[in-house]
Amino acid sequence: MSLVVRRPYRRRMTTMADTPREALLTGLPVAERRLHLSGVSTAVLEGGDGSPIVLLHGPGEFAATWLRVLPRLARTHRVVVPDLPGHGASQVDEGPLDGNLLGQFAAAPMTPEQLAQIEVPTTLVRGRHDLATPLHVAEAASIRYGWPLQVVEDAGDDPALDPPEGFVEAVLRARSGTEAVS
Repeated sequence: MSLVVRRPYRRRMTTMADTPREALLTGLPVAERRLHLSGVSTAVLEGGDGSPIVLLHGPGEFAATWLRVLPRLARTHRVVVPDLPGHGASQVDEGPLDGNLLGQFAAAPMTPEQLAQIEVPTTLVRGRHDLATPLHVAEAASIRYGWPLQVVEDAGDDPALDPPEGFVEAVLRARSGTEAVS
């Protein structure tokens, strides 16, 4: 594994030379680094200090999904947000993201046996009105794996976007050990 660290993004005037990603990250309390794992260049945003929180996105999304909640969470936690391979700024160094890698990283769901092996504290945060993954699916996973479930009442498919305040409150509630809401 090799690691390339980039400087934190600072407030500055954007220029025509800036990439859209740089423009999005300007002024946020995060730094971007790149991990190279098994030929896959993975972009990771990190910010803040304190106990870590890892935010994961689904297929078709990327780390920018979390931009509206990063500043608030980074005030009290170390927030780690990777782009999945082939998403956002993550790339494949050798060859295209073919059906083999796509199946491994973006399309193949984890098996129940793999999910049961997760040993780090895991909390599910779902929007009550999520049409992509109905609430009953998250409730079943919460019961099966013992993961607390936090439900954001006014949210749909992307609780970090609609409304971000509800998502942040749910994450902080989960981190403080406050009883799950469903």
